[in-house]
Amino acid sequence: MSNSKIESILQKFIDVLRINIFMSDAAGKPVLVPSAEYGWNAIAAELVKEDVLKDFVPDGDYLKYTGPLGCAVYAIPTGQKYLMLGPVFLNKKPQGDLGNLDMDEVRVLNYNGIKHILDLLREVARQTMIFMDNEFLNSLLHLTLSVAQAESGSIMLVNKTTQELTVSVYKDISDKQILNVTRKVGEGIAGLVAQQKVPLIIHETQTNNRIRHLMNNRELKCSLSLPIFDHQNEEEVVGVLNVGTYQDESRLATHTEEVLVRLSKLTTEAFGTK
Repeated sequence: MSNSKIESILQKFIDVLRINIFMSDAAGKPVLVPSAEYGWNAIAAELVKEDVLKDFVPDGDYLKYTGPLGCAVYAIPTGQKYLMLGPVFLNKKPQGDLGNLDMDEVRVLNYNGIKHILDLLREVARQTMIFMDNEFLNSLLHLTLSVAQAESGSIMLVNKTTQELTVSVYKDISDKQILNVTRKVGEGIAGLVAQQKVPLIIHETQTNNRIRHLMNNRELKCSLSLPIFDHQNEEEVVGVLNVGTYQDESRLATHTEEVLVRLSKLTTEAFGTK
């Protein structure tokens, strides 16, 4: 895969996550930096040092570097190179003199949040993943729910032969079992999204009963479904991404739709690396 293609994919992740992502060589030196935002200037000088990898320590499946003011940079091994993400702060931002670090640029994440992002990036970086890889889909769903601050979600894939949508991965705070549940394209919320190729958002206070009654889980305050398009053919829907919240509907309806639309596009781009 060409550097321009890799850079395009990484830039889409950067735009959605608001975190710097870049490639480094086997020695840890940055070789492909799509963006110089989100705290890059605060760590750039540190990461171009000789033998910078010796300052990284194992952190689960990844490597972690602790930079100025405790900000973290993570490294994902990908053959002869590393995919790096950061800087980020874990759990909270520091207090006091921040020097040249713009705190508004650097995101704060908890451990689970950063792990889901790293897991997803690792799957994308493999480049050999297949479309039905549930490990990849699970990582994508967890990331989506984290960004949306939602408690319920699923990814459904289209069977081109039967024109049915099947739940491949899901997450919900209830014990409901919905794996492998199918819907015809055109039926239900996800079916309408796949047929009409546009996002659909449903509120608890929805006045259009023709739409509201389609929500299977009536306990949800708000749900949002987005089409996932084929990487090579932007007119062909290959799946539907669904998220929902049991809490305040305005959080999902007002602040999240744009981000999730971009995540849908990002999903399409990620599948294009297979």
